[in-house]
Amino acid sequence: MRKATQRRCGGCGEEFHVDPRKRGEHWYCAKPECRRASKQASQRRWLQKNPDYFRGPQSAVRQRDRRQRQGEQKRQRGTAMSQDLIDTQVIDPANEREPVTRSDRRTRRPTVTTATPFSSDRSVGGAGDAEEASVGS
Repeated sequence: MRKATQRRCGGCGEEFHVDPRKRGEHWYCAKPECRRASKQASQRRWLQKNPDYFRGPQSAVRQRDRRQRQGEQKRQRGTAMSQDLIDTQVIDPANEREPVTRSDRRTRRPTVTTATPFSSDRSVGGAGDAEEASVGS
């Protein structure tokens, strides 16, 4: 087993235990202000390596492409229906059935609902009336 290593924090200057898996790159402790300092130092180093990233015509092209992609993504997300706009299901207590137990499931036959076709003769059932028929009878 390896010996625990301690190092001085680059932010607050206090000693902290270094994770042995990150020995070469662990320079700041876990305090929030030190983590912020670590991120600022990291961004500063990156900007020194890439000084023209946010300047010039290539940057403008990158930004234009990014804005276009983000706009397309927002439009795609906007097509989904909001929960507020979805109609709620209304339960009609008149059409509720009695609860089914396990023994009922074995003895009952499933019920199939069929709709009659539209007809011009309203005296025979009318349009949209439904009939219930037991399967297998």
